[in-house]
Amino acid sequence: MNRLQARVVLCRHDPERMEWQDLVRILAMADSHPCVILILGTVDGYLLRDVLLREVVANGGFDVVSTPLAEDDTALAIGRALLHWKSAARGTHRPSILARV
Repeated sequence: MNRLQARVVLCRHDPERMEWQDLVRILAMADSHPCVILILGTVDGYLLRDVLLREVVANGGFDVVSTPLAEDDTALAIGRALLHWKSAARGTHRPSILARV
């Protein structure tokens, strides 16, 4: 995983292969310290999304998006993640996404 040079990683959970928490932790530990966005099945309600987001962040991830992917929401999540990664790389790390939830 140390050869991974991505700044933002979108990963889809496959429960037959690995728990998503492990997947997010492994991807987030790559040398480039990418912002990991987890893609999960349909998430009903803001409360459930908030709980999932907190768990994703606690496991080293950045955000969560649900399927079916909405182009605008997905693009916004990727844009926020890229800005976050760039600010962290410059040492001007901003507060976590949780500050906005």
